Amino acid sequence: MVDQVQNITKLGSVDFIGTSSRKMGLVGKYKDNQPDPSAPGAPPTTDYEQWIHALTVVNRSGGLLLPGRRVIFEDGTTYAGPYRAISGYAAAGQRGDGVVPWTCPSAGVGNGSVFNIITKGPAKLVFDGVNVAIAKNDLIGGSADGKAAKYGSTTQVANSATFTNTTDAADVATKQIAPANGLKKYDRFRIVMAGTCPSTNSTDTLTLLAKIGGQTAGSTGAIDVANNDPFVAVLDCVVWATGASGSIQVTGFVALKTTTVPVSTTLTVDTTAAVSAAVNADWSAISTSDQFVVTALSVDFQAGTGPFALPFARALEVVAADAADDTQFKCMVDFESPIA
Repeated sequence: MVDQVQNITKLGSVDFIGTSSRKMGLVGKYKDNQPDPSAPGAPPTTDYEQWIHALTVVNRSGGLLLPGRRVIFEDGTTYAGPYRAISGYAAAGQRGDGVVPWTCPSAGVGNGSVFNIITKGPAKLVFDGVNVAIAKNDLIGGSADGKAAKYGSTTQVANSATFTNTTDAADVATKQIAPANGLKKYDRFRIVMAGTCPSTNSTDTLTLLAKIGGQTAGSTGAIDVANNDPFVAVLDCVVWATGASGSIQVTGFVALKTTTVPVSTTLTVDTTAAVSAAVNADWSAISTSDQFVVTALSVDFQAGTGPFALPFARALEVVAADAADDTQFKCMVDFESPIA
């Protein structure tokens, strides 16, 4: 281990680390002297004045690698000396081997360029914009394209558009459970759905379906609803098989007004495509007074399962639920050992 006690901006400097083969694979330590972003102008805090472990690598992904993204090693290759090559971004189901430093060019590290990746210590990660607030010390897991998300949970936090004035059944709200090939055998997750009828008309009925991967897991049946009648569904799911004819066992219930319908079924779902949960609604008559809104739709994976891989970081900053996709936030990462 080589201690590089330089300003942290040197972490992303190709000139500093060199390009000769004897430099590739060098493991360095850098001092993070960046201040706490919540207190501009203040000296570094205990959380931020930390050592950073970095590894000198070369980009062999064929394209640009952007700061704040998780990357993975290329397997079984050699290149002009002892080093590790980067093959691209880590996918949603991969933990990753390190993160591109925020001190690298904002346009990205070019193919064939030698640079450092952070393997342990403070680092800025890129938020995936899934609309889940992140609090300080929350566990962070991997999302698609090398981005990061709160570990184990995806939640719709805003109300859906009002479903009204139609007899054409439609998905009122959807939430991705996993990207294509993101589910694994024995993954376990719980889906919670909620909604309400702000307004209704006469004896018009509403039918609600809880869907997973485009398949119906449970139906309320046609219910003569009144103003403010609630809808709730809780579905516990286990993946028994993956592939084009994957199998997901679902147990739980769907409830509308005072009617509760138990759910116990096994769905055939194509896990090679992205899999989503959806609330589907169908009014019996056309009326602007018939209104239904989804107020919550969440997917929570049992620890250690799901498309998020194992957690690799703890958040050092808060990220708002409505933060834009690609927002950077600071975390304490550790790709060298599991984070509990």
